[in-house]
Amino acid sequence: MTRIAVILASLAALGLSACGFQPLYAERTGVASGLSGIAVSTGEGRPAYSLNLALRDSLGNWDADPRYRLETRIDMQRRAQSVTIADIATRYEILMDVDYALFDARTGERLTRGNVIGDSAFDVPSDPYGAIRAEQDSEERAARDAASLITMELARWFRENEAP
Repeated sequence: MTRIAVILASLAALGLSACGFQPLYAERTGVASGLSGIAVSTGEGRPAYSLNLALRDSLGNWDADPRYRLETRIDMQRRAQSVTIADIATRYEILMDVDYALFDARTGERLTRGNVIGDSAFDVPSDPYGAIRAEQDSEERAARDAASLITMELARWFRENEAP
């Protein structure tokens, strides 16, 4: 039985190696270098700051001479999800709707654009400070969600357009 399992595993590995699978962030694809060469511009305010931090972390952009510029526009929404009989919301959903555009830093040409929505939810505690902190934490989680979605879309774009 063990010998058959080894043979089957070997055949499966051989078949997978021939399928053309290539990791998105493989060095020879140029995706990682493309993502790390993006300067991020997110605007003003706490949600924009949270998105900027999340994007910088997600993109890994510590390049001193960026080849690309990412500009964003954020629209925040807060929706009540759970309401008591006294019409008091006890749970909210935060939606961070982000329009983004990637530009060539040298020519200013727009290369791609898109829209993502990062979302998160929070319960409203009875303590006022706790409610404020819960909302801020939810905004930060929505920003990380949006940054992750933007990074995946940009990685796909770099993959399809063979970034240098």
